[in-house]
Amino acid sequence: MAPLLLGLFSLVTLIYHQHCLLSGSPPASRPWYDKAEPAFSDALEFVRRLLWTETVFHRGPLAPAFEKNPLKLKNTLLNILCQAAWQIMDRQKSSVEADKELNAKGTRQVA
Repeated sequence: MAPLLLGLFSLVTLIYHQHCLLSGSPPASRPWYDKAEPAFSDALEFVRRLLWTETVFHRGPLAPAFEKNPLKLKNTLLNILCQAAWQIMDRQKSSVEADKELNAKGTRQVA
């Protein structure tokens, strides 16, 4: 299993280097901090976005429907599809916690 993971890591790093670093694109910054150097999660997100846009949404049966969508919706879909799973899970947890807080406040106000 380890050789396969090392090969996958190398492949993602090489694709990211070829497409992103050579074009001079800065790493994706997050609202809570700025990065000077990209992390592996940035490379993985970039490669996922590249694969989704160049295969499924560009050449696949979904291409005509995807092209009809507004740019903002396309970017939102790609952001959700390309983020790491832990980022999506954190958002879901925080939205569930926010719902619980709202429900608790609503029951307190009614009582």
